[in-house]
Amino acid sequence: MFTNTTMSLKHTFGLVMAVLVSLQTARAEAADSAERLRLTETSLRQGLAATETPLLIRQPGPGGRQVVERLSQKLMADDLRESGTLRFVNEPGHFAMIDLAADVHLEAYGDGTVVRYRRGYDTAAGQRSIDQRPEEHTLYEWGRQFVDQMLPEVIERGERDRLVNYKTIYLVVDGGTATEAFESEVRESTVVFSRRVDGRDIVGPGSKISVTFANDGHVIGFYYDWPTYRPANLSQTPVTREEIFERASHLSSSQGNAIDASLTRFECGLFDEGIDDDSPSRLLQLACEVQYVVKKSTRDGVQEHGVVDIIPAARQLIRAGGWTEDHRYAPVDSCVESDLVELLFR
Repeated sequence: MFTNTTMSLKHTFGLVMAVLVSLQTARAEAADSAERLRLTETSLRQGLAATETPLLIRQPGPGGRQVVERLSQKLMADDLRESGTLRFVNEPGHFAMIDLAADVHLEAYGDGTVVRYRRGYDTAAGQRSIDQRPEEHTLYEWGRQFVDQMLPEVIERGERDRLVNYKTIYLVVDGGTATEAFESEVRESTVVFSRRVDGRDIVGPGSKISVTFANDGHVIGFYYDWPTYRPANLSQTPVTREEIFERASHLSSSQGNAIDASLTRFECGLFDEGIDDDSPSRLLQLACEVQYVVKKSTRDGVQEHGVVDIIPAARQLIRAGGWTEDHRYAPVDSCVESDLVELLFR
């Protein structure tokens, strides 16, 4: 998975040179939170246990320029003094403020509900061995403090709108030199949060926050897609767990020649596909996000690949643009079980 941050060219070049000289390789080491694991367990056990579920709809954001200008007063206050080093990008769907001297990038996308921030920071100088990396509970605590203290104007939350621990990602560098022993060290750590509204989990790319830390606790980047929701004055009735399984098999984007498949995640709730340039659906509907690895027999032997499918989980799908227009979903009420059911949900 990705860390939801952007690296500057200078930072990337420096990392590449370090890898070449020191024979190092970088990898991401991720761990799901207990709450995310529990969501998969609950979804597999009971699907969507409700008779009728009120739907939500994304509200338009305040606009990219307004969000960047507001956040820059907190995040780039010292850098703004040297205004001669600032550069701006103002394009449809993208507004950015870049401080070349401080190597700071603050960017907003779409209607301003999606924001990325990255600050140049020498993470190599503070890298630690794996057993000395920040613990997961510490990262979640740091992340919540940052969201509460630095992002309260743009991350709106109420009593019925919860921030949920989702996963942690460690950037681990492996390697050494001709004179040094092989070692694995953590260079930076990212914590990711999801969202729960009125007791219903929001699944999909939308409603996610990630914060990236250096090992000393300094924030060096963040990303969020965090809209305001309002009631849609519509509701849906979920299908049964068994019907969801059958749909997951019938609607799989990886059909034919499967000799094995292993389920990695199965998350049901209200699906938010996030900001998309191709006319996103702003209506959140009942769906399950299914992630699995498929093994197939090919001319070149057995190959495996990862699959992510969005499965409509309501008795009746509402055509509302975006993912709901996928041709595979017509009709979703006459699904025929395939061999993937036995492989995925055995």
